[in-house]
Amino acid sequence: MKNTKALAHIRQLCGLGVESHAVMPALMHALHDLIPSSNNLFVWTDAEGKVVERYCEVHLPAVIEATRQDLPGKTDVPALARSGAAVGNLRQRPSSFYRSPYYAEVYRPMRTRHSLDAVVRTARGTEGVLILHRDSDTAFSDEEAGELAAVLPYIRQLWTKPPSPASEVFNDTEGHGTLVCDSDGHIRHGSRNAAQLLAMAQRQGAMSCSGGSNQLPPELMGLLQRLLTLDTPGAHAGPPVLYVNNRWGRFVFRVSWLEGVGHGATPLVAIGITRQEPLAVSVVRGLQSSPLSPKQRDVALMLVTGRSAEDIVRELSISVTTYKDHLRKIYEKLGISKRVDLIHHLTQPTPAP
Repeated sequence: MKNTKALAHIRQLCGLGVESHAVMPALMHALHDLIPSSNNLFVWTDAEGKVVERYCEVHLPAVIEATRQDLPGKTDVPALARSGAAVGNLRQRPSSFYRSPYYAEVYRPMRTRHSLDAVVRTARGTEGVLILHRDSDTAFSDEEAGELAAVLPYIRQLWTKPPSPASEVFNDTEGHGTLVCDSDGHIRHGSRNAAQLLAMAQRQGAMSCSGGSNQLPPELMGLLQRLLTLDTPGAHAGPPVLYVNNRWGRFVFRVSWLEGVGHGATPLVAIGITRQEPLAVSVVRGLQSSPLSPKQRDVALMLVTGRSAEDIVRELSISVTTYKDHLRKIYEKLGISKRVDLIHHLTQPTPAP
């Protein structure tokens, strides 16, 4: 394996005991360092191979998202999930695919030409299909297919490893978006990431869907009402902040007035959306850019997620002396002196996919 650092990072992400949805954005991002690709996709399936949910790094425009399922030439994910080989089913597409409406309407706008897939199966059955996309003329190689096959045992742990208590503590990422609406809740503008973040927050029934394509969902209408109430003399309302938890992590919505420009300008409201991920995922992503060795990263991760020295010595099969040596080197390399500094150092907001 030519990229041991990227492999170690993926191993740590998948071994956290965190639900697969909450880890998937970070995992898709991490796979770029192992196998160069332009955008990555994971599709969750049920026991029959039917698509249940998907996460794509590239958010398709609403008009394409609404019609892509009916376009000829689309990838038959259910067939892949049911009977596809473990890796490489999409490497050799027929020439007709590149002339299909699906390629023209979906792949070309995403600057995608080549694909490399892996079917994730556990003892329960197929969990989903992972697809890496590449926009260059260079197809995925046999070596890269082997590298993807080598990480499948780690990826399977997202469904087989027992949940960790650390998954219940959240930390900010830099996954931010902004919606701009009027005081009646009609959405006027949205940043590039806002639509994807709002869609993720609405999944698994954690949040209602919008009343219309340009209307805030009921929960955000309630948040907007809190902001309006704050301007009423003598009124009492909670802070205009909303937290939504689901499989993808936690989403924080904050509303504030925007200053109008010019006389008689219509007052508008900004709704900021931040995706938070489980603390352990933030720690692993912070460790990726650290100067620590793979074993030191394992020790640091266990420390930050609340494991005792006894736990670390036992689970890593090391002596107390070796543990203390790792701890000293961790502090020296990071320029810190105590555990609380380690937590702060590794949990600063990190770029989110």
